[in-house]
Amino acid sequence: MKLKRVEYDQENLYVTNFIQTIKIPFAQVKQFSSRPIGKYRMVKIELLHSGYFGRVIRVFSDVDKLQLFKQITTQY
Repeated sequence: MKLKRVEYDQENLYVTNFIQTIKIPFAQVKQFSSRPIGKYRMVKIELLHSGYFGRVIRVFSDVDKLQLFKQITTQY
């Protein structure tokens, strides 16, 4: 798995591989799912269309950040 970092605001995801950063509007997120791995969660973000990092982006998240992300994305 290639290492990526995801941040977000009220309207967009910002995905970086630490060289390139892209902005993805939440409207382009088809679905996301997560599964536990120790005290963290493996989050799978599936996009409507393939982008710079592909159609599926996987990242690790702690539970608190995942809950905030779920609250924001349920609006879209």
